[in-house]
Amino acid sequence: MANDTYQLKLVKRLQTRTIYIDNCWIYTGAPSREKSYDAPRIYDKHTSKQYPLARVVYTYLVKPIPKGLIVLHRCDNARCWNPKHLSLGTKQDNSRDMVLKERNYAPSGENSSRSKLKLSQVIDIKTKLASGIGATKLAKELNINRKTIDSIKHGYSWSHVILQNPSSGVV
Repeated sequence: MANDTYQLKLVKRLQTRTIYIDNCWIYTGAPSREKSYDAPRIYDKHTSKQYPLARVVYTYLVKPIPKGLIVLHRCDNARCWNPKHLSLGTKQDNSRDMVLKERNYAPSGENSSRSKLKLSQVIDIKTKLASGIGATKLAKELNINRKTIDSIKHGYSWSHVILQNPSSGVV
């Protein structure tokens, strides 16, 4: 456990960049560089490294973290640093919590924000591929990248679309 002076300095430093919403202490400093997760990282003067905010807060304001455990957020807000909202668990605990709280939904197909194709276009592509039309010809015909066609053909994308009768285009 860090000394009281360091704890006080840490809290004061965090409070200068915090807003308080529904019992959450939301850190408004810079987010992590990881695009998939919004958890901020802060510099730990004792180790001269950057760590996830929740990990530093838990270590210095609650107790040291045993090897193999991670800090979980009861409030599901990665930017919250309220010690009452933090607990220890395993990655498996975190995954189980994600499923139980239905936070594991990843939009697929045209519901995905990254999708450039509609379902009808994918059915058309799969039907044409099944009839023997080559990926290069199809890409030129539809004015899309050949890698997109290959990704559909090999099931890397749109794998949830399965044609029952490929020659008719019936899903």
